[in-house]
Amino acid sequence: MSIIIGGGRGFIGQRLVQLLREKGFQNVWIVSRKSDGKGNTLIW
Repeated sequence: MSIIIGGGRGFIGQRLVQLLREKGFQNVWIVSRKSDGKGNTLIW
């Protein structure tokens, strides 16, 4: 399962991705769109 983070350009989004990857979540993606077409996007 991939984790999609919307609006990840900000500090909070980048920090969240870093924390998730440190915890073993490698499938973390940052997108500027509101949806990845699968409904998996988390909007910040």
